[in-house]
Amino acid sequence: VRPVIELLPSIADKVFQAGPTGLSLMLSGIGVGAVAASLVLARRGQTQGLTKLLVWSTFGTGLCVAAALQAPSIKVAAVAFCFMGVCMLCGNVSAQTLVQNSVAPQMRARVLGLFIVFGHGLPALGALVQGWLATFFGLPAAVGGSAILMLAFWVWAMLHQRAMSVELEQANAG
Repeated sequence: VRPVIELLPSIADKVFQAGPTGLSLMLSGIGVGAVAASLVLARRGQTQGLTKLLVWSTFGTGLCVAAALQAPSIKVAAVAFCFMGVCMLCGNVSAQTLVQNSVAPQMRARVLGLFIVFGHGLPALGALVQGWLATFFGLPAAVGGSAILMLAFWVWAMLHQRAMSVELEQANAG
């Protein structure tokens, strides 16, 4: 679902007929949500519960994207994207923290480097695929399809959440 950010110019134009102003509104919504989430997460100071937060943020992100695409107006979509910003930041910070906690100290820089490469490279590839699919099925269907896939991944993650928590949230891992 992360490629939706790369596709926002098209969503603003083709779904909401809102142009650059609509794009700015949706991007601002994502940013406001991410900043709000960062202020809350900065105070946590523990890894316990991050796996659950990561799993639920996956659900929230998929749900927010689906809601934004079905919104009756650009303003309602911006609110959905604000909540998506919260969910995306919570998921990304949780994932990075869990990776740092579960990897041996001498491997952290390498593993996080790969994490960042994939985190920036795969969304671009996803945007390319979704853009291509949009030529056949329309933009809402292509992006909505990715939201459905994310929700399917959430079901899998819910089934494995307890085991992942034991592995990823151990104190002094590595």
